[in-house]
Amino acid sequence: MTSDNEWIVDKDFLSKTRLNLVSDVAITSAHIANGKTVPLVILDTTDNRDIEEVILFHGSVQQGHVKTRWGKSRDNKVICLIFTFINPVPKEFVVAFDTRKQGGVIDLIIKSQLLYIQPGKPKDRVSNTMDAPRLLVEVPSTYFANEWKKTFDEIMTRYFRKQGLSKKKAKSAATDLHNEWGIIRDFRLK
Repeated sequence: MTSDNEWIVDKDFLSKTRLNLVSDVAITSAHIANGKTVPLVILDTTDNRDIEEVILFHGSVQQGHVKTRWGKSRDNKVICLIFTFINPVPKEFVVAFDTRKQGGVIDLIIKSQLLYIQPGKPKDRVSNTMDAPRLLVEVPSTYFANEWKKTFDEIMTRYFRKQGLSKKKAKSAATDLHNEWGIIRDFRLK
């Protein structure tokens, strides 16, 4: 068994029940996580009502136990977060993130080491589901943080190269992008 803070490079996570992201947003409140910016993802549970029920049930108990583990595809295009609900109701599923398109969300999860998950359906947005139940999950990311930074730099450098930048400028642009994103990532409301 792996610890909560490990990560995997494996195709196996793609064989697990996979929930798609419907929407994502960042939440900052002085009363939550000492003012850190915490991402919230709405997950499409329309074909997985059992997972929706598990998330809602875990949100209603004081002592639920959920483990998370980071993973990634061998080509670095997909970063996944594997959720293992242990008690009171066991269940496992994966949320896959497109590295290039959802890198900011991944970055925020790693920085805050927290994530709100909310069951939903296509076209749901936080603005029209403000009162919907959601679950705050701890996501230990210490070991994955360095791997994520390397992965992000590699993916974005490749992207900028395709846009016509030289290798050196593409690498610099990827670093600059990550640093610029740090303004949001490191923001704290006091």
